[in-house]
Amino acid sequence: MKGDLRRKIARIFRPKIYIKGIDTPLGNMLAASTKKGICMLLFDECKLQGRNFGKNVDVNKYKILNEENRIIKKLKRELSEYFAGKRKEFSVKLDLYGTEFQKKVWNKLREIPYGNTISYREEALMLNRPKSFKAIAYANGKNPVLILIPCHRVINSDGSLGRYSMGDKRKEAIIRFENPELGEKIMKITKENEELFGPQYKLPSI
Repeated sequence: MKGDLRRKIARIFRPKIYIKGIDTPLGNMLAASTKKGICMLLFDECKLQGRNFGKNVDVNKYKILNEENRIIKKLKRELSEYFAGKRKEFSVKLDLYGTEFQKKVWNKLREIPYGNTISYREEALMLNRPKSFKAIAYANGKNPVLILIPCHRVINSDGSLGRYSMGDKRKEAIIRFENPELGEKIMKITKENEELFGPQYKLPSI
């Protein structure tokens, strides 16, 4: 009986995750926030797959609310400024869920300046893991907070686009938006490689 009461009380006082859709020029995004910060920002077609919150999160321990909190409101404002060309850095807080390695990779991505790109090799060197570029590329693909954590700024070392978990067209669009000249250069190399090697060129390479 006491055990049942404890479980009922635990359910009542479960921590909350707030969920809200955000319309952007690239499509509708789904944002999630704890009281600490944004824990997910992905395009709507992903829905609420477990990977969105990271493998270390048991969503059953949270109370999911389909509404905004103050952090999501701030996120919406900053995203609007970003897509209007008025913001290059985000100040909204994040609450990242993942392995320690993944979080280390995601935090390093935040150091890439707006309008710039680096290669998977360069990212591996930044993390002092020169032989781990494949593991790093995999962690990039598990990024739960798109745009704010700019995994779109990592490209192949030959200058071609590389892959993007939410679609290569979106990656191209974001890079072109942030730096039209750089985007044109990357896509020129990408198309040349596609003609020479086929779709395999998109795999993360050093």
